[in-house]
Amino acid sequence: MNKKILHKEEFDELYNFLKHSSVLISDNCDNTYKFTVKWLKKNGFNVEKSLKWLSNKGGYCDCEVILNVGRLFDDSYDKCVSIPLLEGKHILIPLHELRTDGKRILH
Repeated sequence: MNKKILHKEEFDELYNFLKHSSVLISDNCDNTYKFTVKWLKKNGFNVEKSLKWLSNKGGYCDCEVILNVGRLFDDSYDKCVSIPLLEGKHILIPLHELRTDGKRILH
């Protein structure tokens, strides 16, 4: 059984993994911890206890780990806006990619 529990010190690595795992823009959040669990297992963390730690900090799915947990540690984490889609899903768009009229800046 994995004994490591996710804490603030390791959160940067998880945060960066989630940002590059299609959670933010190219894929919409499916309201699960799919990518978080993948990272926790790969890095030898106790999944159940780490997910409890994340949910206690407001991270109830992959995108909320990015939206809510990151802000607790550091204001430099990307600020994102959640855009609702059909079927209860949503996508996250970093605020720096939105114009003042609310449209997304295309790179």
